[in-house]
Amino acid sequence: MGKLTADLRRSLSKVTCSDELDILAAPFKSESATKTRAAKAIEAGLQTPAMDLLKGKKANGRKMAKEVQEGIVDILAEHIAHHESTREKCKELEANTDPVIVSSKAKETKAAKAKKQADRVDDSKYELYMNFSCRASALKPHQAMAINRGEKSKVLSVKVELPQAFSRAFDNFCRKSFVDGVSSGGSEERRKLLSKAIDEGFKRFGI
Repeated sequence: MGKLTADLRRSLSKVTCSDELDILAAPFKSESATKTRAAKAIEAGLQTPAMDLLKGKKANGRKMAKEVQEGIVDILAEHIAHHESTREKCKELEANTDPVIVSSKAKETKAAKAKKQADRVDDSKYELYMNFSCRASALKPHQAMAINRGEKSKVLSVKVELPQAFSRAFDNFCRKSFVDGVSSGGSEERRKLLSKAIDEGFKRFGI
């Protein structure tokens, strides 16, 4: 389970939407909820070595097992993605970014098929959006509403494509904030694991 740290308190005070709250609340979900990979790694006792690696503390000199490395990456990916400075930087980048909204026909799973039958959904209503892409700034209100309905009805699959400049700026920021601040990045193993954590944080947490 997560702990209400000073950094988390500051982050909670700056929440502006439910999505941000969901991200911050993830480590506090009940035991019955699906645990994140980071939560499982923490339960396995990897929080201390993960934070030690982040701070650049010297390890015992032995090479970590693959499973330990993966658990540490999971913890650090969540830590970096949820960090107040990271979220603030993402808000700054998003304010100057015009992403592309892409919608396509969703895969027909049993659950999706059952929902569509129960709701009497007509797939043909969403044909225009089964191979659709548009910059967010040019997306018309009726298009946004149709895409949202199609996704909710399990007819459409929707994703947001960010320009490469966004991911490069995010990567540079995280490297300066979390990797390079300790003796020029520390050991090669530390740099490698933190670089992987930054990549995973970007992909896995929808940054």
